[in-house]
Amino acid sequence: MTHDELLAKIDSIICLGNHEIALRAVVELHKPLEQFHLWFDKSMIENSRKLPFMCKLCRVEYPCPTIQAIEKELA
Repeated sequence: MTHDELLAKIDSIICLGNHEIALRAVVELHKPLEQFHLWFDKSMIENSRKLPFMCKLCRVEYPCPTIQAIEKELA
């Protein structure tokens, strides 16, 4: 699921209490970094069809373990 879809799913929870608000804040911190290609050298870019996104906070491929855990629990 995309970052926006995950936020929409959290927003669709009927009662946005403190837990849901905190969860949304965590998801917003772990958003994908659009400029991930800047972390690759030129040969990696040329050999790749589609570059992955990177978690802005963790600096690992998106979805990071935090987002994966949240998605799993919301499924």
